[in-house]
Amino acid sequence: MGDSLLLAPALSILRKQSSFRISLVGYPTRLEPLVASWLAEGAIQIDTWLNRHPDPSQIHSFIDLPEGLRTAPGVAIHPPFPDSQSGKPVAIYLGECLGAAIPTLKTSPLKNLLRTDSDRSPTIWIHPGAGARSKRWPLENFLSLADQIKMRMGREVQFLLGEAELDLMKPLEANGLPMRVKEKVMDLTAEWVEGDGFVGNDSGVAHLAGLCGLNTVVIFGETDPLLWRPCGESVQILK
Repeated sequence: MGDSLLLAPALSILRKQSSFRISLVGYPTRLEPLVASWLAEGAIQIDTWLNRHPDPSQIHSFIDLPEGLRTAPGVAIHPPFPDSQSGKPVAIYLGECLGAAIPTLKTSPLKNLLRTDSDRSPTIWIHPGAGARSKRWPLENFLSLADQIKMRMGREVQFLLGEAELDLMKPLEANGLPMRVKEKVMDLTAEWVEGDGFVGNDSGVAHLAGLCGLNTVVIFGETDPLLWRPCGESVQILK
């Protein structure tokens, strides 16, 4: 999900600079925040998009011979990510591919997804998971952090789990910690309000939190934060 959400700053600029209809092709569940924020009109499942062509040879040429499309009018093909040695943030690179110059990564174009009908006090959300287990900060560190937040800041802490980290549910329950389990992307933003904080690993959820404008702290391990840094008005990186 994080890779897809890095398109948000570029799509936001395109929305302001042109009247083109923007449609996304990929996995709609991962693209849903972009559509819900009106950065695109819709998202099409990639298999459905490919199967719209009755002639199988067209599909094969798209997959196997992308070089041939470079000469087609109105078609631009780019590598999905910048060279790892370039030091260029992926969000900036994607903007360049789309002809959108991104002046800053400190932008939160998904803020309109936050709840506006809640009067609860700000909450610190801790997301201890990540799609790859090698990206996870040890759970005991998050448990210690939660204690420190409650003791020093007096803030409410909620642990947040998605379908990729259900294995962490039992350890959290054993420690008597409050948690929310959210299997759908938009269920996450339905919980957040302006003023909330977020702490988590390098994950799609962290990208979503930053783009929604939460005060976000992201813990990086093996991945390069220079390339994969989440966008957001208030994002801090720990490496």
